[in-house]
Amino acid sequence: MTTIEADGVELEVVDGMSGAAVTSTAPEADGLTFILNNAARGLIRDLKERLLRGEETSAGSLFVERPHPLDDNDIARDRWKRLSGNDPGDDVYVVGVAELGNIIMVPRLTLLSLYEQLMAIRRDWVPPPPEPPRAPPPPTPEPTPEPFSVPEAELADLENRARDLDALDAAARTEDDRATVAARRRILLNDLAHAGIFDEDRGDDKARLLSDLGLMTLAAYRDAAGKLRAYVTSDERLRCLPPVDLKRLHSAPVSLDWFRKGVPTPEGYDPDKWLVELEFGLKMMARHLKGGEGDLYTGGGGRTARLFWRKDDGVTPALLKAQVRP
Repeated sequence: MTTIEADGVELEVVDGMSGAAVTSTAPEADGLTFILNNAARGLIRDLKERLLRGEETSAGSLFVERPHPLDDNDIARDRWKRLSGNDPGDDVYVVGVAELGNIIMVPRLTLLSLYEQLMAIRRDWVPPPPEPPRAPPPPTPEPTPEPFSVPEAELADLENRARDLDALDAAARTEDDRATVAARRRILLNDLAHAGIFDEDRGDDKARLLSDLGLMTLAAYRDAAGKLRAYVTSDERLRCLPPVDLKRLHSAPVSLDWFRKGVPTPEGYDPDKWLVELEFGLKMMARHLKGGEGDLYTGGGGRTARLFWRKDDGVTPALLKAQVRP
């Protein structure tokens, strides 16, 4: 395990989306790792030079500032004491991400040392080799004669419910409206999964039957499930993100609606690589997300993306769409 260390603080170095990045299991280190990783990715420019001169800097919601004498800095100071076991002293900065409540006070020379160590590692960073190919799954039993586990009348009912949900979602304006849509979505997705809409088995038979019955909304959900399954099992994603339970695709960290509604990939990007970058950014922020849906910003190297997320299953924040900003 590769680490960097200064003033009693040790941070683990892992393979991030744009090279080496630091992480820590200590919640007190959250604001510090955000600053170091975004500075290393180029979002906070000239951090080293500004620290050497004792200057402040910021980028969007990220800040590296001198503590103001009229502010209550006890929380930030106590976080550093718990993290390092030491008092930060007087030559310090307060760093963190606005509105995330992760502000921490860090000695200037300690912050400088950690940043220089991370940049030195990034210059020679070699990503760990990919995991060896997984063994093929055991043979599946012979499929049942019928493509779906529910009768055609129930499939038609699911189609009507799915259409109604799309209409309700488009018309939702108030918090009560959105809460109603979210509750109906959770129930519908569970019922679609139970009916076998998202399953990989008997793909051509199921697709043909849905088309013959005119159930085009269900067909679109099934097509989206196939694309989501291909993405979450891709080598690009499995290199740096954990596996997804394929029996619960509607609980994946990317919404089925990402594929059902056709979120475009920016010009010059590979679709899987682009989506992996966005999912990685959402994963880094997931523990801070409140409510059932929202948006956040992530990025580096001069490019920022606005990510829209939603908890389709009521638990897991899932990417819904993204907007790129230069």
